Amino acid sequence: MERRGVTVAALAEMTGVNARTITALRSGKSEGNMATWRVIARRLGCTIDEIAG
Repeated sequence: MERRGVTVAALAEMTGVNARTITALRSGKSEGNMATWRVIARRLGCTIDEIAG
C-alpha cells in the first residue's frame, strides 16, 4: 500500500473490503482468507505473496 500511495480508506473503497479488515490484516490480527487477499492483490496490481510477505 505504501509503495503505491494507497490509504486504508482508499483500498477499502477500491476492493469492497472493510477498512477494519484491512487494518487487521496489516497488523497481523487477522490472517484473512484467500478471496480477500486475491481482491486486494488484484487492485494493488501485485501478487498475494508480495503483500502477505
